[in-house]
Amino acid sequence: MRPVLFSVLGVDIQSYGVSKALAALVAAVLLARAFERQGLKRDSAYSLVMWATIWGFAGAKVYYLLEHLPNLTRHDFGGMGFTWYGGLIGGIAAALVIVRRHQLPLAPSHTPMRSQPPCSAA
Repeated sequence: MRPVLFSVLGVDIQSYGVSKALAALVAAVLLARAFERQGLKRDSAYSLVMWATIWGFAGAKVYYLLEHLPNLTRHDFGGMGFTWYGGLIGGIAAALVIVRRHQLPLAPSHTPMRSQPPCSAA
């Protein structure tokens, strides 16, 4: 894997950033299709993915910085150094805000409920 794919005006385009951007793009397209099938607006899907991605990265960076607080250097503020559960917290928080603002259901509305046989303790 090449860490730097190419440079534009002295700015390195890194493979990590490109892979995350492509993942967010694919997620947005797939979620928009699912939203359409549910009768929801495509724009809500795009907003959900965009804000969850942005705040996920912000949460991952903030959590990383908090973990390394006693020994922070300038290097820690760069493009490397993310903690995944900080990203999870940030992404979920942003997603919940978008769900509330766009008045989206938290679960699919037409999911058939299957009746399960009772579990008996014999």
